[in-house]
Amino acid sequence: MAQNVDANLTRATPEIQDLEKLLKNSVLPDLIGQSGFPAGTKILVNCRLNETNQSTAAPIWCAWVEQPPSAFNPIGGNHGSPVYSEAYGDPANHAKRKYPNDHDQEKKPDPTSGHQRDPFDQDARVLHFNWRRYVCIKAKNRKAGTLTVGFQNPPQTPQNEAKVETALKHWAKGTGGNNALVAFLEANFNLGGAAHP
Repeated sequence: MAQNVDANLTRATPEIQDLEKLLKNSVLPDLIGQSGFPAGTKILVNCRLNETNQSTAAPIWCAWVEQPPSAFNPIGGNHGSPVYSEAYGDPANHAKRKYPNDHDQEKKPDPTSGHQRDPFDQDARVLHFNWRRYVCIKAKNRKAGTLTVGFQNPPQTPQNEAKVETALKHWAKGTGGNNALVAFLEANFNLGGAAHP
């Protein structure tokens, strides 16, 4: 039976554990390879999925994988995010951020999210993943969520930057012969989200 996407998800949820393994073992090394950085480079790959039965932007943290790992654990909980809404609303393009970013610094803590503080405080100010790309995930012909990559610095060259963006989109859309992530999400989660064009 497929797992609902809701604020009750935790790192103990088997589907979340498997999703994080897929990101760690497949998505993360591919994106590092495209970046031009060495294998041990500090990187973040995360995934938010839209809440089950919601067609508007309703993000739930479902996976957070860093190299090297940190203690930050945003899994579960729901809170609005300007960049999630941007990527969700324009699924054909990447949402781009270079931190610190005034738009995201204006986010207010959401008391319903279960987070003790604004995740931006920990995420951008402490972890320093200053170069980010976000892309809308297409699964079951829905805008199912977002896939994000973050590095401390931009990839080595403009060509590497374009390669990272292309690879991220392939992972999120199941294109370019790379459908492992989308197939996993479709098989294991009751996905929400509006129709994906």
